[in-house]
Amino acid sequence: MHVKLVAKQLPHFKIRLNELSLALFYENGLEPPPGLVDKKKRDPNNYGWRIWLQAKRLKEDPRDLKEIIRTSLENSYSRGDLEKKLKDHGLYLAQGDKRNFLIVHHSGEPMAMTRYSGMKSKDIAGKIGEAKNLPTLAQVQTQIKDQQSQVVKKRLADLKERQSVEARPLLAEKKAMTQNHRDERSSLKDFQKERWQREALNRANRLRKGIMGLWDIVSGRRGKVSRRNKDEILANRQRDRMERQEVITRQLAERQELQQRIKTLYSSHDNERKKLVKELGHSVRIVDKALTNEFNDAVHGKELDKQQGKLQDNFSDSSRQEEKEKLSDSFNEKAEPDRKDKKEDKKNNDLGRTRKRDR
Repeated sequence: MHVKLVAKQLPHFKIRLNELSLALFYENGLEPPPGLVDKKKRDPNNYGWRIWLQAKRLKEDPRDLKEIIRTSLENSYSRGDLEKKLKDHGLYLAQGDKRNFLIVHHSGEPMAMTRYSGMKSKDIAGKIGEAKNLPTLAQVQTQIKDQQSQVVKKRLADLKERQSVEARPLLAEKKAMTQNHRDERSSLKDFQKERWQREALNRANRLRKGIMGLWDIVSGRRGKVSRRNKDEILANRQRDRMERQEVITRQLAERQELQQRIKTLYSSHDNERKKLVKELGHSVRIVDKALTNEFNDAVHGKELDKQQGKLQDNFSDSSRQEEKEKLSDSFNEKAEPDRKDKKEDKKNNDLGRTRKRDR
């Protein structure tokens, strides 16, 4: 059997559906909401999808916004009284393009007062006067920009100063440690150089001259002394290298411990900056170019202070190796045998080869 379906206009369908919903509550023995029974008992802070979307963009609770605007308007008896109460919550009065009443959020976004307050424009005008007497939306947005720019700059400057003060002890400790390590390496270098010269003189004195030296060559004693000197030179070089390596290892460990504290402090400062940027970014639209640059620096983790920039010499594997090579080079510059010692080694080797040929 073929059934033909016909669509018919249902007048006042929302009212009919409300009546049907109320009947279903009673039919199932449930207590209906007071607002469904009597329109006057509806929650004044209920909101529609337009208010919900706008509150979501503003990172605000739509119920809180409606409560603030509605109670402020109900309890105000003049325009000045209403403006003062709204300003305490970061809201401002303005007129729209059609001379309607607007509430301007501290981010600069306009909101319809009739939608948030639940009152008609005529009733609002009876309390605070005509909308044409209010500043325009552009004027209010400019005012908010000027006020908020000063607030943002001050909070960024305060954070910069506080973080700079917190970093000063670590900067001073780093500077003192660098100087102490440099002095220690210099002292060890001078000590090793003096000791090497003293030991080279002792080795040279073992090689007798004149007739006794000639006899040493003939008897083979000169070759033994030369080999002994050569062995001592190799052992002393190894000893000096180990002493330098011990100092390098210890200084790197001390520097890395300090660097870890520096990185912890910088990470804390970085989180503070990002938190502040997030907070301020939700409360004000940045249109000032200089202020935008400061925000971008904070977002990308750049320091707000030149001194703090000195804290970022992170000790990665490559930088540790570079530091280690730098320390080694500073030792090796003057701690290696000088030209006189090299001539002595060559002379000992030549004498050893001469003794072998004589045999």
